[in-house]
Amino acid sequence: MIRSFFQRKFYVLTSLYTFTVFVSNDSFLPAIPDIAHYFGFADGDYGTVQLGVSAFLWLTMAFQLIAGPLSDRFGRRPTLLLGALLFIVANSMVTFVPSVGWFLFWRAVTGLSICAIFAAGFAAINEYYTNVDAIKALGLSATIVIFAPMVGPVIGLALMKIGGWKFTFWANSLFMVFIFALLHRYMPETRKLAENGSTPSLRQNIWAIFKMSRERDFLLISISSAFSGAAFLVWITAGVSMLCSNLGLSEAEFVLYNVPVMLSLMLGNFLSAYITKDITKTVYRMMFCSSSLIPLFVFLGYIQVHSQLSSEVTIFTHLSAPILFIVPMALFSFFRGILNPPLTQFILNKQNTNKGSASSFMSFIGIIGSITGATVAASLSGAGNNAYYYTISTFILFALFFFLLAERSAKRNLVTS
Repeated sequence: MIRSFFQRKFYVLTSLYTFTVFVSNDSFLPAIPDIAHYFGFADGDYGTVQLGVSAFLWLTMAFQLIAGPLSDRFGRRPTLLLGALLFIVANSMVTFVPSVGWFLFWRAVTGLSICAIFAAGFAAINEYYTNVDAIKALGLSATIVIFAPMVGPVIGLALMKIGGWKFTFWANSLFMVFIFALLHRYMPETRKLAENGSTPSLRQNIWAIFKMSRERDFLLISISSAFSGAAFLVWITAGVSMLCSNLGLSEAEFVLYNVPVMLSLMLGNFLSAYITKDITKTVYRMMFCSSSLIPLFVFLGYIQVHSQLSSEVTIFTHLSAPILFIVPMALFSFFRGILNPPLTQFILNKQNTNKGSASSFMSFIGIIGSITGATVAASLSGAGNNAYYYTISTFILFALFFFLLAERSAKRNLVTS
């Protein structure tokens, strides 16, 4: 009975894998002062140890384009198992290192386990399930990624109170051992072989990524998805600056105002499978729903510049700062939550073979989009909120623009063929 359940619902295992990986990056945050003291840093000198958070992603992008071809060559199951094994070893080694340099090195190696999620997990879900079930599975994974930063520090603090900062890493490794055992026992192999039963070589799979980069509609829609993510990353990166520095809110008030944005994203991910009857129609609708918020963001930027207008209208005086921004941002998060799972399925459905490489390439572009959004938002530090409003609007507009270009290219290819 257990075997039958996990084999039919193996996305539960990939979701647990995802949860453990991402929680591990947030659960050690409360221990940063203790880790800094352990390596001999003075009180308040936590900068080097804090690099352990970003180090988690240093190798992810570099190896993302390798993980996909490995998944296509050797299979989804071995790739996920390798990712889990890398996590167990690297996350455990963190507790034995003699210097902060080695600490950062093993943190970077731990982040390689993320590659397996994109290269094998998403590809396996796309291959094994119907569109409706795949969207449900992808929605669960996306919800977990959002939920992890919310509970990770709480879990980390509890573990640290029990056994110190090293126990936090050991506990995460131990839980991954449990997941590794479940994946090894129940995870099915979903990779589809060629009609003649042969398996493409690693070199052929790597070459497939270069071919995908020349497939206009696949590339354009991946870029569209990346720009949509970049718009959200502006909020993630600059939210504190917008609400605290520019509007004078306290850190507690920022957390309070951030809750509806994150909950809207989680709700959208959860409802996506129940709303989506036709993938293409849902993607179209959510793209245009997101784009319909552009005038509102532009208007908010306008009233920030023309403060006299906002001061003349009572509602702007009382609501302009947090609420007038939080409402459209929460709506955008909700639309994006609904859009994410079907859009991922929509993109992967465009590739009949090399699903692992396609998933990796899509994720690679998505990571670039996230970095772009975070970098642009950081560069606007000290600017007025109007700069953030206009930046979010621009990224949403680019997402729509590239999506329409992709669909135009796809229709042209149909006519040609």
